[in-house]
Amino acid sequence: MKLKIHEQLSIFVENPVYPSLRNHKLEGGLKDKWSISVEDQLRMVYFFEDDGVITFIDIGTHDEVYGK
Repeated sequence: MKLKIHEQLSIFVENPVYPSLRNHKLEGGLKDKWSISVEDQLRMVYFFEDDGVITFIDIGTHDEVYGK
């Protein structure tokens, strides 16, 4: 799994809208956050800080990170 996370982060750095990332803005309680897919059910959640820095804050299954 570590290798897949590293691969997806490398893709994200090069092209944050690359299709395999399925990058999307979240809604509801996570409305200021974004998510990328690592694998089928594994997600990484991040946000943009005021200075434009991207900070990843969570990783887990769909249900774990979205609180379902």
